[in-house]
Amino acid sequence: MHIEHKDCYQDSKFVSKILYQFDSLGFVRVPGFLSGPQVEHLNAVIDKSLAEFIEAEGYAPTKFPFFELDPFFFDILTHELVLEMCAMVTGEWFRLDHAIGLEQPGKMRLDNGDLVSQDETTGNLHGAPYASQYSCFYANVYQQPLAGQFVVGIALEDQKPSDGGFCYIPGSHKHGDHRLGKHVLKDVLGDDFDSDMVTVPQLNAGDLVFFTESTIHGMAPWKAQSRRRRNIYYKISPGFLAWRSYEGIKKYLPLARTDIQRKLLRPPFVAEFKEDQVIGENKFREATYIPKTKRLAAEFTGGGREALGILTGVIRKKISNRIGKESGKG
Repeated sequence: MHIEHKDCYQDSKFVSKILYQFDSLGFVRVPGFLSGPQVEHLNAVIDKSLAEFIEAEGYAPTKFPFFELDPFFFDILTHELVLEMCAMVTGEWFRLDHAIGLEQPGKMRLDNGDLVSQDETTGNLHGAPYASQYSCFYANVYQQPLAGQFVVGIALEDQKPSDGGFCYIPGSHKHGDHRLGKHVLKDVLGDDFDSDMVTVPQLNAGDLVFFTESTIHGMAPWKAQSRRRRNIYYKISPGFLAWRSYEGIKKYLPLARTDIQRKLLRPPFVAEFKEDQVIGENKFREATYIPKTKRLAAEFTGGGREALGILTGVIRKKISNRIGKESGKG
C-alpha cells in the first residue's frame, strides 16, 4: 500500500505555503493525503483492535494505541512531505516521541480508576507555549520555526465545524500568556467552545494535519449523533528532547524496516563521547532527514563553487589574451 504521489508535495512553493500557514496559525491541513481505500483499511484495523478492547474492558476508549497494528501506520510517518515538515519544524535530527489515537464519543480512565466520558457534553483544551515543563516551546531560529512538540495527524473520519471534535485557538502557539489551555478555557472562554477565538476546522477522512503542542487545542464537545470522530497522531520531538520515557518507544524497534525508520526510533541525545579521553571529538547525532531546501542549498553551494572556479579560469584566460593582444599592438 502506497500513498499517492502528488507533484505539489515536491513543489518548494507548496511546502513554503503550508509552512507559512503553520507558522502563522499553529495548524495547517493538507487535504486528501490518504485515499478512500487506505482510510477504510486503517479504520478496519482499528475497529478490530477496539472491539477486542471493548469486549475485555467493557467500554469504548477515547484514547487508543495504533502504531503496532499495521505496517502502513509507520509508512505514513516516512512519507517525504511528512519528513520534510518534521525536519523544518523540529530540526533534521527529529525523533518519534509517541503515537496515540483519539475518538469521540468515548471514555477515558483516570489514574484513580474513574471513567470520564468525552461526548456531546464534555470537552477540553490543553497545550500552550509553556506547557509540560516548557517542552512545548515554539521559537524562531534563523528565520525557521523550532517546536518542542510537533504533531502529525491523520483524520480517519469527517469532521464539520458544527460537529465539534478537534479544535484550536489560532496563533496561540506564539502567545506570551503563561496560562495553560485548561486555564484559558475556564478563565478566558468561560468554558464556551462556541467562542470566536476557538476554531473547529473542516476535516475530511484522509486529510493530513500538522500542529504544535504549543498551540492551545483539544476536543470540543462532539455533537454529531450519526458519526464518530477518529484521528491518529504522531508526536515528533527534536533529537535532544523527550516528552515520554524512551521505554514507550523502544518497543517499536522491531517494526522498523528502513534506515530512516530506525533513526526515528532512536533515544534522545545530542552527541556521544568517550569518557576515557580528556580531549577528543564529540560524535554528534546523525540527521534523521535533511530537508529538501537544505539539500538543494548544499548542492548549489558545492556545484556553484566548482562552476565559479571554471568561470573564473575562463575570464582570467580571456583577460590574459586581451592583454597579450593589446601589448602586441604597441
